Amino acid sequence: MNVLLPTDKHDLAAAEAIVSLGLVPEVLSRLPEILEWFQDINWPVARALVPLFRQAGPEVVPAIEKVLKGDDDVHKYWVLQILLQILSEPAKAGLVATVNRIAHTPTAGEVAEEVDQEARDFLESWPGIAG
Repeated sequence: MNVLLPTDKHDLAAAEAIVSLGLVPEVLSRLPEILEWFQDINWPVARALVPLFRQAGPEVVPAIEKVLKGDDDVHKYWVLQILLQILSEPAKAGLVATVNRIAHTPTAGEVAEEVDQEARDFLESWPGIAG
C-alpha cells in the first residue's frame, strides 16, 4: 500500500485518504511526515488530519515525542493543544515524562511560545495524572 502524503496545505483529498486508512502500519511508518502538517493548525490539511489521532494508542507516542523533543516550539504548541487532548489514555501516559519536562523545566523558546503553559494546562486537565 502506498500512502500518499499531502502535497500542500490545501491537499484535503490526500489528508482524507490517510484518515480513511487509519493507523495501519503503512500510515504509522509515515507518521513523522504526517505530523509535520501540525506545524500550523490553521492549514486545512492539519485540521483534516486530526481525526487520525482520535483515540490513537501508544503506537503514536514515538512520533509525537520526537516533535515534543524537537526545536520547533510552535509545532510543539499545536501538538500539545490539539493532539494530546484527543489521544487515548495509554498514549497520553506514554507522553507524560516529556510533557512534565516541558511544563516544569522549559527552554527559553518554549516559554516564549507558551508551550510550557500549554503543557501545564494539559497536565492539570487530565485526571489520569498528577502534574
